[in-house]
Amino acid sequence: MAALRGRREDTRALDARGRRDRCRRGARRARPGRLLAAVVATSLLALADPSAAGASSGAQQVSVPGVTADSVTVAQLASLTGFNNTSSDGIDATIGAKVRIALQNARGGVDGRKIRLILADDGSSPTTALTAVKSAIETRNAFALLSTSGLLFPAAKFLQQNDIPVVGDADDGEEWCTKPYTNMFPISGDCDPGLPQYTTLVDFMKQHGVTTLATLGYGISPTSSASARGLAFAARKGGLKVGYLNDTVPFNGVNVTSDALQMKSAHVNGLYMAMAADTSLALVTAAKQAGVPLRVAVLPDGYGQSLFGDRSAVQAAQGSYFTTRQVPSEVNDPAVRAQRAAFKKYAHVSGVIGAGYTNGWLSADLFIKGLELAGRKLTRASFIAALRRLHDYTAGGLLPTPSNFSLRDFGHAPKRNCEYFVRLQGNRFVPVPANGRPVCGTLIPHSDQLSPS
Repeated sequence: MAALRGRREDTRALDARGRRDRCRRGARRARPGRLLAAVVATSLLALADPSAAGASSGAQQVSVPGVTADSVTVAQLASLTGFNNTSSDGIDATIGAKVRIALQNARGGVDGRKIRLILADDGSSPTTALTAVKSAIETRNAFALLSTSGLLFPAAKFLQQNDIPVVGDADDGEEWCTKPYTNMFPISGDCDPGLPQYTTLVDFMKQHGVTTLATLGYGISPTSSASARGLAFAARKGGLKVGYLNDTVPFNGVNVTSDALQMKSAHVNGLYMAMAADTSLALVTAAKQAGVPLRVAVLPDGYGQSLFGDRSAVQAAQGSYFTTRQVPSEVNDPAVRAQRAAFKKYAHVSGVIGAGYTNGWLSADLFIKGLELAGRKLTRASFIAALRRLHDYTAGGLLPTPSNFSLRDFGHAPKRNCEYFVRLQGNRFVPVPANGRPVCGTLIPHSDQLSPS
């Protein structure tokens, strides 16, 4: 969620361009207790990019950029330096991609080609992001780009005009969902630049006893504020009372006592926060101290092992619900077991697979799927065409519903939406429902909260 993190001048720059600020699921802010530091980033650069350690594939280059007889090079745009390097846009995402690619290479690669990952550092800056992307494509000869950065949008036009395949997290801008950017593939599949609403979250809250809702978002972020307004819209359609709506919360603010008191006066018992974990946890704490009788508090940010590195965060989040893009780590199904085993083997990572790891893993997995579908005679055009024929992508069973990349449905919201929920109980996350299945809802007609730029 780089566009909502760190220096205000950077977030204002993103806001001025009308970008989505990576708040569809709320801004993800790094929690204290992260295990990874700059030394890890340095070693990761060497692991991911053989050229960083003075290595060379030695394979004869063929006519397709980034493709040789025995390798294919893909670049990953991520925040390796700057204020955002420990967020889900940063080092965690590069580890997730590295692990998935290492697993594939151990299986022989794709069609006899090993995958070579090189890293492009956006420096937590839109200007640096464009320079890094151009360097990766024009100088370092990458075949395609994985984007786990919230700062891809300055490079979108360059990538589209040069027919560069792009796969990754789509929350940085509308380009992922609008023509002519059909070279771009969001890991979540279908997307709609209007931020439409679904019955999913409202139904979930009603099932858990919520009658009056509070919903909040950052004023500096069009998508965060639209998410707050959107849930209020969905709640009214679904029969819930909206007791409190604040879509102008100061970015990353933690002075939320006034919000909590107004929630109490409005008899709120359900809460949704399209914001960073720091702000959300401060609000949950203030609500408890004010005596707000919360039946459900939902945070779209914060699920992951790093939460347990901060005792105060664990205490504040007790009983809160979190959403996660993929099957929760606590669900012991084959897809999750295989993923956990890969993280342990190739990155020595154990515990809950959080958002950053997930974004990197899924981006690399979708890229690998495109290589498999394109076949041995690989070109950028064949890769893009092959993925556009894919309509049932599930990342090996990790996604709640199949993703559809058909051009026929490009830029249109799916009729159905599913999310995974977990609840923090003690020192562990517990899937809700207990069987770990996703909670699903349907599209609410005419519910778009943003207009395409």
